[in-house]
Amino acid sequence: MSKTRLEIFMNENKPTSTKAIAEQCRRVGIPCPPFKSHPGGEEAYQEWEATYGPRHPWIAALASWRSINKLYQTFLTMKERLRPDGTMPFALKYFGAHCFTGDHEVLTRLGWVKLDKWNGGEIMQWAGGKLNFAEAVPNKFLVQSGERLLQLKTGQINCVVTQGHWMATFDCKTGEQRKEQAGHIKTQRRKIPVSAPYIGGTEELPAWKIQLIAAVQADGHYLTDCRSIRFRLTRARKIERLRGILAQSGLDYKEAIYPSEPTVTVITLRQFPEWLGNRKLWGSELLTWSLKCLCLLRDELVHWDGTKCGPNSICYVTTKKQNADWISTIVHLTGYAASVTKREGQQENWSTAYSVFIRPADKISVSKKNWSDFGPALEVFCPTAKYGACLFRHNDTIFITYQTGRWSGDARINMQNMRKKPVLSDERGIMITDEKTVDAALEEHKATGDFPETVRHVIDFRKLIIPRPGKKMILSDLAQIEPRCLAWLAGDTAKLDLVKSGMSLYEAHARINMGYAGEKLPKDDPTYALAKAQVLALGYQAGWEKFIVMAYDYTGQDFTEGDPEWIEVRNPVTGEVERVSGYGSTAKKIVETYRKENPKIIGIWNQLDLAFKQSIGSKFEIGLPGGRKLRYDAVKCGVRIVVDSKTKQPRRKTVFTADVAGRRVETYGGKLTENLVQAVAREIFAYGLLKLADARIDVLFTSHDEAICEVDNSVSVRDIEGLMSVTPEYMPGLPVAAEAKEVKHYEK
Repeated sequence: MSKTRLEIFMNENKPTSTKAIAEQCRRVGIPCPPFKSHPGGEEAYQEWEATYGPRHPWIAALASWRSINKLYQTFLTMKERLRPDGTMPFALKYFGAHCFTGDHEVLTRLGWVKLDKWNGGEIMQWAGGKLNFAEAVPNKFLVQSGERLLQLKTGQINCVVTQGHWMATFDCKTGEQRKEQAGHIKTQRRKIPVSAPYIGGTEELPAWKIQLIAAVQADGHYLTDCRSIRFRLTRARKIERLRGILAQSGLDYKEAIYPSEPTVTVITLRQFPEWLGNRKLWGSELLTWSLKCLCLLRDELVHWDGTKCGPNSICYVTTKKQNADWISTIVHLTGYAASVTKREGQQENWSTAYSVFIRPADKISVSKKNWSDFGPALEVFCPTAKYGACLFRHNDTIFITYQTGRWSGDARINMQNMRKKPVLSDERGIMITDEKTVDAALEEHKATGDFPETVRHVIDFRKLIIPRPGKKMILSDLAQIEPRCLAWLAGDTAKLDLVKSGMSLYEAHARINMGYAGEKLPKDDPTYALAKAQVLALGYQAGWEKFIVMAYDYTGQDFTEGDPEWIEVRNPVTGEVERVSGYGSTAKKIVETYRKENPKIIGIWNQLDLAFKQSIGSKFEIGLPGGRKLRYDAVKCGVRIVVDSKTKQPRRKTVFTADVAGRRVETYGGKLTENLVQAVAREIFAYGLLKLADARIDVLFTSHDEAICEVDNSVSVRDIEGLMSVTPEYMPGLPVAAEAKEVKHYEK
């Protein structure tokens, strides 16, 4: 490896830092790469890499360094999380639902409700920097034995979360918004959002009415006739303010000072209107007020039960816990932050007081010192929310954080993205980064059992994951689960009947759709490869070009090898015969035949596509067998300018998009079908994992549709297959089969 290639790794800066890369670019006289995070940055960076990479090997080394460093950090995290018995907790065990203990609360239209008591419905959610109510679904999950939760505690935030809980964060230096896991940010300095403007209230009130309501709540007393409100005031500022408010209101009132109490001014509001009744306690009606009204109320507090305790902060004091809760809540709905402190009465006849400290802040800084180990918990709760981020409360602190309803890794560990290729290095221990050299070395090892002499060290990270002594590892995945689900959804009973008889779905497809009529179809037969390519690549409306790529990825077979250089086709408009390139002619015929032979699958595409397009201006939902729903919000129709593949000229293309998890996504019938099939397959896999859990089988982690199990020596491969080869009762007629094998180490 040349000195130039190593220079960037020898300076004091982090090799992949912006500063280090910029210095190296100036040193060799090339422009700095564009930022990937900027619009179009990913493509621009790839172009920069392709332009300068061949002349500067250190550019290719950067990507390799990032990859290996990420993997190294992952293994460091895994090492940190090892239990004394050598096992490691994964949030994947409860399906990515990283969440809270049950005493955390969500805000409903009627007030705060604890997660372990909440049965679903609208809760306050955060999207686009705003707060509003939206639908959400409750979830409860058991925590694996030994997994310890984290506690984040500051003056403004107090929450208990799992290691893999996703949190909304902001970088303290750049202000960049991020989504990070608690297990990662516990060692970082971050800002956590705690408030935002609430846009769901529509009721508008005049300023004097809000001010009078605040005055009545603080110092008004309802007389026994229930028709008058009396104020007994001693402070001049309160007297003057109430006079001004009543003057604006036009309401009838009487003012008096009695000789027995010369320092007390008594103001009596007679025949008060109905809307002013029962205003001693704040309640959920505040959630109907507009943001402007809530801000007016917040600012009015300082004139009554509040005092200034800083240049921009006030302290609101009340003896009613309900009032403290609601004032704290509306403060967080106006972009401010609040914290509640309870003060016991110092004398026997004194009431307990609650102080609400209010200041203008929508984010709170947290650092390593604010995190601590909370210990284990039996169960955790997590709402599946429309917008992902929600407003939560715990121990009188209110904050914004994410929920996670997806299947994912935990605390920088995602076994689904584990590096597949081993790391090769030369005699100096320097990593070989050239992909062609690595591939050639791996091919030689596959053919001869030995690596080239230039390769001295090999690290296969997957082989590092092994069972404990006295245990064994069994890998089990679901056989052809997506194609089976697609056939079941399409009502293709002919294929399903063959699958139930023990035949693979690929062979069933070859017999029904490709005319195969021989003995059992061997896996190394070209017909089997073609059937597999069709089933895996064409079920989701892939065109011929995409089929070529996907078929090669799935089967390693190139379906363009036999294509003629030129073919003659008749122009449908002019009727003339034209000579065009023959590339893809085989793939085109395969795609055309597949669609002709599978009308039921085409019917699913068309049905979903039509229903989606008819949902323009609203949301589109697809119900799943298990009761869940796939939801696509704010369906829109638009026009994009694309390059025509034939004429190479720009043309207008009509596209249909929806809001999915805060991103605008283009979709169509085939894509919707893929989402539906994968969601159904996920339910089946989850059902199998629950069966494993019932049998006390320890699932170390999952990768796509594969469960990696550590079991006692008495447990067999057939035992695992039997537990996972179970069809949920709400999916009758769908054949489910698992294929398991015993291994010495993790492999894929």
